[in-house]
Amino acid sequence: MSSQDDGRTKIDQETASLALDATRRILASGDHVFQGNGLTDIQREKLTRQIIVEAAREHDVPVRLSQLQAAYDHLTNQDRVFGLFDVMALPMLSFDKMIEDVVVQDDGSVHVVTLFGKQVNGRDQHQVWRYEPWNLDLIGTDPKILFDLPKQTMRQLRLEDKDRQSLVEMPRTSVFSGECFRVEWKDTDRPGINVVTSETRNDVTELPNVWCQIFDLCATDKYLGFLFNLNVSGRVSRDGEVAGQITIRIRGTGANPLHEDYDRFVRAGWGLGYQMKCDDYKRVFIAEMLQKDASRRVIDHGLIIFTNTGYVFYPSVSNDTFKHAHVAMNAVWSWRPTARGIVLTRFPLP
Repeated sequence: MSSQDDGRTKIDQETASLALDATRRILASGDHVFQGNGLTDIQREKLTRQIIVEAAREHDVPVRLSQLQAAYDHLTNQDRVFGLFDVMALPMLSFDKMIEDVVVQDDGSVHVVTLFGKQVNGRDQHQVWRYEPWNLDLIGTDPKILFDLPKQTMRQLRLEDKDRQSLVEMPRTSVFSGECFRVEWKDTDRPGINVVTSETRNDVTELPNVWCQIFDLCATDKYLGFLFNLNVSGRVSRDGEVAGQITIRIRGTGANPLHEDYDRFVRAGWGLGYQMKCDDYKRVFIAEMLQKDASRRVIDHGLIIFTNTGYVFYPSVSNDTFKHAHVAMNAVWSWRPTARGIVLTRFPLP
């Protein structure tokens, strides 16, 4: 980030010093449950309250809660505003608690969707604030209000509750780009070994050695992404038995591209998560990645992006990255709220 960006998001040094001193006093008092980075949400909330109380004690000038929260987040490395892929911190305007979504547009503008505060016919009403096209050194400080919600083309592939009672393997489906796929069993005596044929492109992709039901997919020119269920009977005997999973295959071969880099992914404990998003119009899809230790505990989150030409992997991203991910300006964008503003993060496409 540029020095100008550093200045724009820099925390007041006096406030940071207050929070730091308060943190030291709390830890010195023997409350060792809060030491380290593995805090639960309840522990973090309690520690935040303690820091605020300690920092305000014997201080003549009232300290704003937002300042202390920003200082605490900075000192405990929670906001990670200066992360490798963070490019901008937007001001929170005056309605930070009402922000529903932040969407980067292909023209370079940023749309912030907020709750209007009123309901019409029982439905929440929204306002959209547009920041003019920007670059890393400049962003409009006087946003304009719009009335149309920003276009969000991403669709999410995930097993929903409505699918938990029964699943029927899709015999034929079309993705949003118009490409039509036909799914067939390779051997009728062994249901679940799938052959996927693109009727539009006339190419065939097998899912080798995976007994599964496919019930959604997305596509680029090079890869196919599948959401599938390993319970090939199509029925569940108890709640929770159906398990949606993700797999990525190279078109025409059925090969798993991640196995080509075995040491980087499999040996390091990385694997695909349970969610995938697709921008069918732009021929881009992304999948969450999870890194697990020997005890199968999740120790890190990642993001993997597939396009017409290849894929790129970004490890060590925050939990909210996948939730807010969308495609614009030749990159996947995400956002998260911090005490210092809305932080935009950019992950370039391969």
